[in-house]
Amino acid sequence: MKLSNCYSAIISGDNLPKKILQDTVDCYRSAVDYFIVIIDKYWGVLFTKEMSQEDLIKTAESLCIPSSKRIGPNYNFPSAAPSFNHFPSYLRRAAICAAFGKVTAYHTLLSKWICAPHKKGENPPGKPKAGDCFPPLYRHNMFEGHKFAEYLQSQSQTNGQSTIPAATLEQFCKARIKVFLGDKKNPKKQEWDWIDVTLRKSDIKYILQHCAGQDESVPTLINKGKLWKLSFLFTQEVTLHDKDVADQIVVSCDLGLNNAVTCSVMKADGTVLGREFLKLPSEEAHLRHTLGLIRKGQSKGNRKQRKLWSRARGINNDISVKTATFIIDVAIRYHADVIVMENLHLQGKKRRGGKRQRLSLWKAKDVQRMVESKAHLHGMRFSTVCAWNTSRLAFDGSGRVLRDRDNYSMCTFPNPNYVEPPKGKEARVSTDSSKEANTSNGQASSDAKVSAKTVVTRSVKASKARSKVQNLAKYEGGKRYHCDLSASYNIGARYFIRAILKAQDALTGRHLKAKVPECAHGSTCCLNTLISLNAELRSLKNKALA
Repeated sequence: MKLSNCYSAIISGDNLPKKILQDTVDCYRSAVDYFIVIIDKYWGVLFTKEMSQEDLIKTAESLCIPSSKRIGPNYNFPSAAPSFNHFPSYLRRAAICAAFGKVTAYHTLLSKWICAPHKKGENPPGKPKAGDCFPPLYRHNMFEGHKFAEYLQSQSQTNGQSTIPAATLEQFCKARIKVFLGDKKNPKKQEWDWIDVTLRKSDIKYILQHCAGQDESVPTLINKGKLWKLSFLFTQEVTLHDKDVADQIVVSCDLGLNNAVTCSVMKADGTVLGREFLKLPSEEAHLRHTLGLIRKGQSKGNRKQRKLWSRARGINNDISVKTATFIIDVAIRYHADVIVMENLHLQGKKRRGGKRQRLSLWKAKDVQRMVESKAHLHGMRFSTVCAWNTSRLAFDGSGRVLRDRDNYSMCTFPNPNYVEPPKGKEARVSTDSSKEANTSNGQASSDAKVSAKTVVTRSVKASKARSKVQNLAKYEGGKRYHCDLSASYNIGARYFIRAILKAQDALTGRHLKAKVPECAHGSTCCLNTLISLNAELRSLKNKALA
């Protein structure tokens, strides 16, 4: 498996030429827009979706780049704009490839829009534009600096843990890039020249320590807010674990708000090898305090409060990073093969209750993305399962749990010895007697006549109160357990149940689903279902051997 990681180094310095860097990016985007028009005009005639990069560049340059062999092309790129006169050749070819990607995506969306049924008045996809693309700086043509790969290759045997000499760090912090200088409106002042830039030491040190044994690609000049960065792309080949399901060790993770994450280390037979909890009380307290300050300021008319919101986002990002790091550390400690989490669908959900603001700030998806990339980096696989009823169902198969109101992390399992009252004639007799009592009281008082609708409403309320009492009685004497821990058991069990059923043939799968009906649906599986499924598999093997 090929992994790609991007690391950015901030361009530091008091006299940073921000205007020059912005002019360089604008010039590149103008070139992309220019080639988009040409490629879109000849799409399907000279340009196709299946053509190679070499054929693409040759065709585009034959249309708009004059040379000794091409005296009169259809379009003249150097004279199209003053900034295109001395445009670097490598950057021009990068602009052609970027424009081809934009036009390809546009025509793909347009064909889907034409084929799919759409509402009356619905507009087709808009024409492609350069947008927020940034220029790649090719070595020796646009970028000059020490190559990380040469140093990282020597440090790959020590895994980048050795100390970096100060002189080496200073060398890597210095670089030269080619930028657009001069006035864009004045043709006589157009030139591309080299400037010296200084990269931040902490970013370079991080790259040198963590990118040993990886291949380096060309950097890209990017802008984020007020910061300008050089983004370096590193790629490496990783071999993921490929073990049989019976031999796998799984870390099942339940993300939450009361506990940042609850991890359970499990095997395919349902054995729990370890339990790990992560709670971040200080970070949660800081976040609550910051949100309280924001709420207080908003009540007094201060709506924006950018500094406070920036602080809240920083604390929230810190919580997500610590959560992902904790999960990976647990997986490495137990030599796990797979990390399993819930497949959460949070977009478009209406959040209600007292914690709706905290839920909107919950970065569960970001945690999953970080865990997935880090897991692949260590050779582990990442998987998700159905999130329905993981916390609602008890892991022992007794049914729905009853969560505590004061401590939402704890819950009560249903009492297995509880016997439900009959729901037949006795329930109907009690309802009829309540109706007769209400009507007799209404006849006795001549001044206040009770309508039939009032009688029905009272009987419905009485039945609801009775059912609520019966539900509470169902949990008396039940097992007390950690709700998130029970959910993590169910998450791991669902992964193993799905893998076991996929490995069976159609006949055996139907037999197992008939014997263990809960495993037919992912939303009803729990740890007890996995144990029952393994017992049924053992019985089938014993019958086959007999």
